[in-house]
Amino acid sequence: MKKMHNMVALEESFVRFISEKNSQTIGKTREAYLEIRERFDFSSKKYRSLCENVHSLHEMFYLEADDVKLFNLYDKLEYLHVLRHLSYSFEKKTFLTKIKHFLKTLITRDIKSSQEHLLYLLHEQKNVVPIVVDYGAGLGRLSFEIGRQFTNTQIYLIDIDSVVLRFAEFYFKENLLNVATIKVDGNNLYPVLPDCNVCICSEVLEHVNAPIQVFNNIVNSLQSGGLLYGDFEDHLEEFLHVSTDLSDIRNALKDHFDKVFDCIYRKK
Repeated sequence: MKKMHNMVALEESFVRFISEKNSQTIGKTREAYLEIRERFDFSSKKYRSLCENVHSLHEMFYLEADDVKLFNLYDKLEYLHVLRHLSYSFEKKTFLTKIKHFLKTLITRDIKSSQEHLLYLLHEQKNVVPIVVDYGAGLGRLSFEIGRQFTNTQIYLIDIDSVVLRFAEFYFKENLLNVATIKVDGNNLYPVLPDCNVCICSEVLEHVNAPIQVFNNIVNSLQSGGLLYGDFEDHLEEFLHVSTDLSDIRNALKDHFDKVFDCIYRKK
C-alpha cells in the first residue's frame, strides 16, 4: 500500500506542538507521527473500535464514577482522544453521508448546516464582536472558524486539563487568535464562565454528572440576545455517557431561549 505523507494544517501544527513538548526535531516528530497515522488510521472504524476496546478495559474500574474519577480516566485516555480529534480535520464524507445530506436539503430546502447558519447569523449582527465560550471544546473547530472570520474575536476554551486542551490553545495562538483557556479539574468542576455573546456546547452534557449546573452557568454567562449552539438530545447509554437523559436541559431551554435553527438558540 502506498503511504500518504500529506498532512493538513492542523496536523502540521500538532507535529510542532509535540516536537516542542518532547524537545525533538520537527522532522523526527513528523516521521513518528506519519508512521503511527499510517499504522492506525485515526479516522477509521478500526481505530474507533480500538478506542472502544480500551474504554471497555477501564469500564469495570470506573462504574458509578464521580467527576474526579472521570477526570483521572480522561487523563489516561488523552492521547487516544487527541488523535481521534485530529482525524476530524481530514475525514471525508462517505457516499452514505452525502446522500443523507442531499435528502435533508430536499426536505428543509436549506443548504446551510447548523454551523454555517451560526456563522451567517454572526455576520448579520453588524458591529458585534464575538465573545465565544466553547464548553467542552475539544480542538475547538467551530470557535476557530469564528475567530478566523471575525477580527478581534475573543475565545474561551473550556475543557478538562489534558493534551487536547493544551494543543488547542497552541494551535489557536499559532494562528494569531485571541484565546484563553479555563481548565476543568477536581478543584474546578463546574467553573463560572466569562460573559459572552456566543456559547458552543455540543456533545458535552452527556459526559458530566450535573448537566443542569453546566447549563445554568451558561445561561448566566450569555448576554441577552446571545447565541447558544448545541445538540441537547438524549444519548445512548454507553461508557463515558454518564447523563444520557437531557430532558431537563430541553425544558430549561424553553424557559431561557428561542430556537432559531437546528441546534441554534437565542437567549431571551
